[in-house]
Amino acid sequence: MTKSYHLLIYLILGILLLAGSKEGRYRKADFLSKTIYYPFISSVNWVESQLELKNLNRHLHNELADSIIEQNLLRQELEFFRKQNINYTASGYEHVIADVVGESGVYGQKYFILDKGRMTGIKCNMPVLGTSGIIGKIVTVGQNYSLLLPVTHSQFKLGVMLDKNHLQGLLESDLSGKVYMNMIRLGSEISLGDTVVTSNLSRIFPAYYPVGTISVIRKTNDNVNISAEVKLFSEINALTTLIVLLYENKENFEEDLEIQDESDY
Repeated sequence: MTKSYHLLIYLILGILLLAGSKEGRYRKADFLSKTIYYPFISSVNWVESQLELKNLNRHLHNELADSIIEQNLLRQELEFFRKQNINYTASGYEHVIADVVGESGVYGQKYFILDKGRMTGIKCNMPVLGTSGIIGKIVTVGQNYSLLLPVTHSQFKLGVMLDKNHLQGLLESDLSGKVYMNMIRLGSEISLGDTVVTSNLSRIFPAYYPVGTISVIRKTNDNVNISAEVKLFSEINALTTLIVLLYENKENFEEDLEIQDESDY
């Protein structure tokens, strides 16, 4: 019975809309769009605006990724010029923008699942960036997904250095997710607030990508080395959209010399 009433109402509305002149039908349609149909039209417009914002956000992330990579390559080129006064042009890195779609584990054992994989060129050990600094590396790759090991994972290790004087160290994390720059000799020139960047000796990242700043400095139990806690530039627990650098270090002298480095962890 209710369906019959609905059908009758729609029929009457249709007749009313069709009756009269063309201008009259326009006025009636405009009136209905602002009254009876307003909630529906408003919802459709809201959905369209959200889709436009999502597409704009992805476009801006791509532009930002290009900018981050370009700035870092320029820095590498300037460093090269500082050491050798010859002509040199750095080549760019291709990249993939990926969204975080899941996570597994807690605290210093957390992994993140990305929605891009082998189909877009992603491979194991490729570095991952955020908009503020490094995030981690890819450890597992499927056709349409990949698994990210973040810098806060206790198994992650990375060669890093101080931006001001290239003091080398090893980035590691404990089970609580705190990140440290270790393997620093006692007496080295290091201060609170110093900026930490990826090392030129790293086998995962290109050099000079931002990591964080030194927040705490303490001597280790052996009284020989220093351990410096690092405040990361990226907020690891608030990841949404990331940049995967399609970067592979082709040099293999470590294997020839039987050297183990951070990419083996």
